[in-house]
Amino acid sequence: MRMMEEKLKKQMEIAGVEEVPSPPSPPSRHEKWKMARTKAGGQMTSEKSMMIAKRIVSYNDDVAIIYCNLYYK
Repeated sequence: MRMMEEKLKKQMEIAGVEEVPSPPSPPSRHEKWKMARTKAGGQMTSEKSMMIAKRIVSYNDDVAIIYCNLYYK
């Protein structure tokens, strides 16, 4: 729930409005996975979790680059 509230605040700041816009989309599956394996201090619960999280971030970055290249050509 906290992540949804943070997304809502960011959307309101970006839009420059004080009215409540439509609710933000829920966190994606990989964001939930990383949150479940991250301790309160920001550390991952295990080395394997850290390796998988790095792969997820790398994969998402690659997909974003490919999408931008295809869309903006």
